[in-house]
Amino acid sequence: MLFNSFSTIVILVFGFVMGFRAGAGIAGWLLAAVILLLFTLAMTWTAVMFGLLASNAEGVGVFSYILLFLLFISSAFAPTQTMPPAVRIFAENQPMTPIIEAVRSLLLGGSAENNAITAILWCLGILIVTYIASVGIYKRKAA
Repeated sequence: MLFNSFSTIVILVFGFVMGFRAGAGIAGWLLAAVILLLFTLAMTWTAVMFGLLASNAEGVGVFSYILLFLLFISSAFAPTQTMPPAVRIFAENQPMTPIIEAVRSLLLGGSAENNAITAILWCLGILIVTYIASVGIYKRKAA
């Protein structure tokens, strides 16, 4: 969590250096930070689960492709309204889109009530499922 938080701060600093100006107030920054920390924790436990399932280090690398797939088919690079119908349906109903939209909206000073709630629920759901799965896999391998 510490290294990922540091990486996020470095990215924000470079964004400010390159001209990004957030219109968020303190509440927006705090909620965006909570969402990012929850997402980081959820992805950490997801990585733990994949690490426990993989038989070697190369197998763990496949995990990153799943995240890249979700990232590229989300609203990170293009609005979902511009996507073909099948891709739009997938993009609007996967975890990355509400997380990206909530953080983007919060930092730009907009309102993100629905996206923020959806993002937090996705993060909590992923966190709970991967934590339980990781503990189960670990106990089975340790036995």
